[in-house]
Formats: sequence, structure tokens, C-alpha cells
Amino acid sequence: MLCLVVIEAAFLFAANQRRVMLVTMFLMAAWQGGVWIDYVHMDVRIFHLMLFGLLFWNLSENRVFLRKWRPFIRPVFPWLLLCIWLIVGVFGAVNPGNARQGVTRFFTEILFFITLLSSVRTPKDFRFLIICIAIAVIGQSVLALLQFKFSGITFCVIDDSRTHMWWRARGTFRHPNNLGMSLVVLLPILIRGIIAGLSTKDKRLFRMTVAATLLGGVAILTTYNRGAWIGLGSGLLVMVSLDLLGKGGKIKKYARVMLAAGAIVLVLGVAKFGNFIVNRMFLSDEEQILEGRENLSEEGMQVFRHHRILGVGYGNEQFYSNVTFTHNVYVLIAAETGAPGFILFIWFLFEYVLLVVKGCRSRIQFVKNYSRGFVAAILGFLIASTVGPDFWISYGTQIYFWTGIAVISSLLRLENVALMQIKKKNSIPINGRYQSKKINVFP
Repeated sequence: MLCLVVIEAAFLFAANQRRVMLVTMFLMAAWQGGVWIDYVHMDVRIFHLMLFGLLFWNLSENRVFLRKWRPFIRPVFPWLLLCIWLIVGVFGAVNPGNARQGVTRFFTEILFFITLLSSVRTPKDFRFLIICIAIAVIGQSVLALLQFKFSGITFCVIDDSRTHMWWRARGTFRHPNNLGMSLVVLLPILIRGIIAGLSTKDKRLFRMTVAATLLGGVAILTTYNRGAWIGLGSGLLVMVSLDLLGKGGKIKKYARVMLAAGAIVLVLGVAKFGNFIVNRMFLSDEEQILEGRENLSEEGMQVFRHHRILGVGYGNEQFYSNVTFTHNVYVLIAAETGAPGFILFIWFLFEYVLLVVKGCRSRIQFVKNYSRGFVAAILGFLIASTVGPDFWISYGTQIYFWTGIAVISSLLRLENVALMQIKKKNSIPINGRYQSKKINVFP
């Protein structure tokens, strides 16, 4: 109720109410608590109120750009089919409530994606979307650092689910690994935001993305999530390689500046957290973790072999395991949705990768800059998912993953509008660089 009062006050006094709803959505995407609906085993949260409010607002303004959307919403199609397939899985599930939860969750994420895409109509809207991501990461990171520093801090219902992992920070997520995976997919976008802020001399964007990147970088350490560390590190290494090996221009220039700054931060980070990282990576319960993950994956594969077609239903693999659900997102999806569901998931990832590849090949430097961040995000996600099921089981993590898809889709759609306007007005030849002064589509 306190949050609703604050939101109402902001809504009444803000110059742009839509942006208030957008910021609130991002801040509360991973908040726990709400009106519990037992039938689908989920909460209706403030996030949902903002989501449906903003969606209806966009529809009422009749400015939702439905035309020529298809090339930029391709990941929605396999996800929608997967949502329909989950309905089939409800009928054979041990716990139908868990199975129905997946249906409502996936359908809500499609609406979330459409809401974001319809909210980004101009480059200024896109810039504000990046700032919203920065605000969300700053909020989660500050809370995570407080939890890490002062273990006695409590924060509403998140402490109801605290386990023996009390020493690991989780922000408002139910598990530290959920926060770690979310940062894997969001931090590369913010790093590219830093480069965009430098190249366009946008001080506000630069300050927000720098603050979010630094706080998020420390926060991901406090999660003790080794999969996230390896995934993010590998993704960033590939991203930097693309910058250094690519053609010249502002991206390469500022990428070198970022690399130098990153090297300094890395040296300072190793000096401060070196022993901490080594102990967690190589000395902390290594044999137990490896053996446990292997056993859980084998149990998940056994479930899949016995339910190849329909699976056992969303959220139901745990009822076939001796300990808990498998900690491998690919095995978990195969076990719960069968071979058809797994194929749809691979199709979904493939469509996402196609968007990233298209962005990296863009002839507009601004688009190419952000798209290279998604190379790190998707690669980090693929690696971290082999040892963590967080994307599949965490509502907040899925929302932030879909945020990334909305960002790249919005970027490509704006690029398409820009190129069409350039071609129509014939202001300049499209020769690899955007130099038109008549059409201010990108900074």
C-alpha cells in the first residue's frame, strides 16, 4: 500500500505519466508479494498493474505501431506456441497449479514485450528505456550490497524464503542465482549505453549507465553465482574482441577507451576480491556441487526419456526428483515440456540470435553498438543456463530477459524507420554511415 501511495503521487505530479508506469514496471519486475491466486500459483503484483495499465494506455492512444512489426517480433511466435503447448501439459501434471502458472507467466511476458515495443516510438523513448534498465539494476544492486554487508537487514517477504544461503545477496529475488542471471543479460546492455553516452556526449545517460554497471558488477559478485561469473566474463570477452577486430569508427575508438578503463577496474577488482573469487570458484564445495548437478541432470534426463512427447508439465519435474529440480535449463525444459517444447525453446533462442546478428550487421553505428552488447548477453545466458535453471523458474529473470529482446527489437524497428525515411527523402546515400541532418532519428 505504501508503494501504491508513492506511485500515485508520482503519477499525479509527473509530466509524463507513461514513463512513471514504465519505471515502476522495471523496478518491481522482481518484487515478491501481491494478491495470491491459488489456481495458477502466482501473485498479482504491482508490476502487473503497471503492465496492463501501460498497455491499455498505449492502445487507447491508437499509437501502437502494429504495421510492419513482424520482422521485429519473431521471438514471440515460438514463445506463444510454447505457451499453448504448456496448456496441453496441464492435463497430465501431478500439480496442475504449477503447470497453469507457466501458462499465465509466459502469456504475461508476451504482453510485457508488446507493451515495451509500443512504448518506444522515438530515439528519446529508446534512451529512456536504457535509463529504466539502469534504474532497475541500481535498485537491485544497492539492496544486494546492503544484504551482503549487513546480513541482519530484512526486506518484507523475501526473508520468508531465506535458506542456508543467507550469506549470498539476492536483491528482491527469491534466490541469489536469479539475480546473478538477470545481471548477466542486463549488464552488457548498460556497458553499450556507456559507449553511446560517450559518443553522443549524453551526460545523463553516461552517468546512469556507469553507476549501474559499477554497482551491478559488484552486486553480481555478492550473489556467489559461479555460472553467472563465467557466463558474463565469456560474453564480455567475445564482445570486446568484436569491437577491437571490427572496422574503425566511434565504436572502436570508445571501445578502446572502455577496454582501458575496464582493465583498471579489473586490476582493482582482483586486488579487492581475488581471494574471494578463487575460493568460490575452486575451493568452495566443488566436488559436492559437481556431483549434485550431475545427479540432478541425470534424473531430469530420465524424466524426459519417460515423457518424451508431453513432458510432465511446467514446474512438475521436481516431483520426479529425489532432491530438487535439475539445475540445467535445457534438461529442465525438455523434461517438463517434452521434445516439442524443447524444440520451440531452441527456435525461440534462434530467433533472438537472428535479431542480434541483424543488429551487428547494421549500417548505423548506433544500432551496431548496442547489438554487440547482446552478443555478450546471449552468450553469457547460454553458458550460465547449463548449470542454472533460473531463466525457467524465476519470474523476474524471465522479465528482464524479455527486456533485452524488447530493446533489440525496438532498436531494429527504429533503424528500419530511419532507413525508410532516408530513402524516401533521398537526403543521403545509404553507404554505411548515417550523416543526415534532416532526420534526427539517432543521436
